[in-house]
Amino acid sequence: FLTDRFLCVEQRRKRRFQQGTIASVYVIGTASCLLLAFLWNKTAVMAGEEHSVALIVLTGVLAIVDCVSTVTFLPFMAQFSPKLIGALYLGEGLCGVFPAVLGLIQTQNTASLNESSPDRKSG
Repeated sequence: FLTDRFLCVEQRRKRRFQQGTIASVYVIGTASCLLLAFLWNKTAVMAGEEHSVALIVLTGVLAIVDCVSTVTFLPFMAQFSPKLIGALYLGEGLCGVFPAVLGLIQTQNTASLNESSPDRKSG
């Protein structure tokens, strides 16, 4: 009886911790997105040049949230059917592949910009 009660209390504690962690990931991600929407164009002088410090910092925070979310949601998803875990991994994979393909489509041919053409004269 005592071990059952301890396990029940321990499971509730773990579930509460998971819910708090998941909620904090959501709050940090949402706050970062909102701040990024308003602060991306604010610049500061760093090393003699203007840079958007908010863009750099908040993009880093969002990258950390993205990496942590997979590890955070997996124990929560373990409560459900294994099919749903497969769907989680499929969604995570497509979230990486889709932007990469869009980036490849949008890439410009930068090699020709760095080459010097014979009709251009330097000097």
